[in-house]
Amino acid sequence: MNSEVTAQPGKADVFQNLLEDALAIQDRFVAEPRLKTTGTGYLKSRGVDGLKQDAAELAAKYSKNRVETKLAR
Repeated sequence: MNSEVTAQPGKADVFQNLLEDALAIQDRFVAEPRLKTTGTGYLKSRGVDGLKQDAAELAAKYSKNRVETKLAR
């Protein structure tokens, strides 16, 4: 069995982005002790400050790709 993954153009970038996102939130997962055999838990909220930070980061990331349009009235 070959454990090597064949890379396709663009897929490596998507995988890298997903991996970075997953590692960024890893510390927010909390395991439920009474459900330890099932691996069930929950994701802690980052709070309002965290949401504002996320919104600012997304706005900065996508602002250069934004296209202004005029709405018909």
